[in-house]
Amino acid sequence: MLINELLPDYDVSDRYHVEIDAPSETVWEEMWTTDFCKSQVVSWLFFLRGLESKSLTLSDLDEMKFKLIGEKRGSEVAFGLIGQFWSPNGNLQDFDPKEFKSFDEIGFAKCVWSFQLEEQGKKTRLTTETRVRCTDNLSRSYFDIYWAFVRPFSGWTRKEILSLIKQESEKSKNAEEMDN
Repeated sequence: MLINELLPDYDVSDRYHVEIDAPSETVWEEMWTTDFCKSQVVSWLFFLRGLESKSLTLSDLDEMKFKLIGEKRGSEVAFGLIGQFWSPNGNLQDFDPKEFKSFDEIGFAKCVWSFQLEEQGKKTRLTTETRVRCTDNLSRSYFDIYWAFVRPFSGWTRKEILSLIKQESEKSKNAEEMDN
């Protein structure tokens, strides 16, 4: 898995999945084009974090300083983010995706957010995993306090995103079946 290559050692990890009644090709396409802001929960939580947006897809993540750091077309994609997430504005860093793995500047944390697709007969399992690695003990202490408050909302957001991708993928699959 890409996430294992990009961030094999981490301080925290959260993983969620959903079973989707659609082929992986359909899920892959919908994963990139589903508007996460269709969920009021996602819109509201982004607003609280200062990330106002009327529309947000995986393709738009670079506007939020997430960088595409790995992709196995059709089966897995990983985005990276570096910052001081515990600070009011997150102090999000601009970085070269090729340098993500080697980034180790003291005072920061780096995050990998991945999506993996696994075909299971006529269905697809879509998994999202987030891993965070802090670059030093003080950053880890700050992050731990931040994560204690943010983790439930972060998980809620990712579950909502999975639900939206599931809805869009199954709707797309059903439309394709009706056309045939």
